[in-house]
Amino acid sequence: MLQGKPDAVAVKIINTRHAECCNEISAIRIWFRNQCMYYSRYSYMFAAYTALLICCIAVFIGATAYGFPENVRITFASSITALLMIFPVYKLFTDQKASTLQKVIAALYSLTILFLIFRAVAALTTDLDMNLASTSIFNTWLFLLLYIVMLAGSTGFILLDKEKQDLELLKAASFDGLTNILNRKTFISRSKELISLCLRKQEKISFLLIDIDDFKKINDKYGHFVGDAVLQDFADTLKKQLRDYDLFGRYGGEEFAILLPGADEKAVQEVAERLRSTIENSSVDAGSNIKYTISVGFFSILPGEETDIDMLYKLCDQALYLAKSQGKNCCRSAAEI
Repeated sequence: MLQGKPDAVAVKIINTRHAECCNEISAIRIWFRNQCMYYSRYSYMFAAYTALLICCIAVFIGATAYGFPENVRITFASSITALLMIFPVYKLFTDQKASTLQKVIAALYSLTILFLIFRAVAALTTDLDMNLASTSIFNTWLFLLLYIVMLAGSTGFILLDKEKQDLELLKAASFDGLTNILNRKTFISRSKELISLCLRKQEKISFLLIDIDDFKKINDKYGHFVGDAVLQDFADTLKKQLRDYDLFGRYGGEEFAILLPGADEKAVQEVAERLRSTIENSSVDAGSNIKYTISVGFFSILPGEETDIDMLYKLCDQALYLAKSQGKNCCRSAAEI
């Protein structure tokens, strides 16, 4: 049977499947790298803490088996307990998002550590009776504190878990799950408050509408996993360029919105150009460096009674359309229309 030239359609199908396979491999590689980076820290800390716990238990068993005097065993036991509590207390205190309840729990455990250290030192350097069966005033206060800490800690950690779940629910309702910025509903809600504030203070407010250029082509060429990575990179990059009180949200798909209180025409134009230039000079590592650009439509206004987010969106949407029609990767003001 004679073999002719490969059919053009068949060649196209083979090339497409090969590209899809490469994209899947690239996506898996990126996912695996991110998961390793996320979990390696916690695995290392858990392993280190477990090793410390095993060493402390081994030291105490060795001291008991060797027949050390009771005051030495008390010193070992108190020191080991205090040592094991230091790291959790440190993590509770240094958590930047620590609530009042979390700080109270950390303070109680810190007080327990101080009592244990004092007990360890006193057992070696004084004649105080530190035996567990002793009725000395120090032992009474120590075990009363331990009892309070046990009750407060158990109840407190249950409340902390509930507090964490409440915050996660609030975050899920307010933030976009992929980019970790405000979702459309929350952005609009907070925009109304910000516009009202600028109206009362008679300050200008500026709105930017941003769209990632040719995002569909990125999805089609590299796959949706890489497209998600581009969205995440875009959001992370822009968040670093904005002030803490600026609003930044995902309006839908590859369209994003920013509200800048107190920014006039000159300021918003500078911000828009800076954001565009920053994205143009950045890239996403997805096997190969993927470059992408954005188009921006912006407008600045001194808000009046009739000013609302829908009006600003419509004006900036027209400016964004103008930027797209003029070659993309540029910024245009609604005042030009």
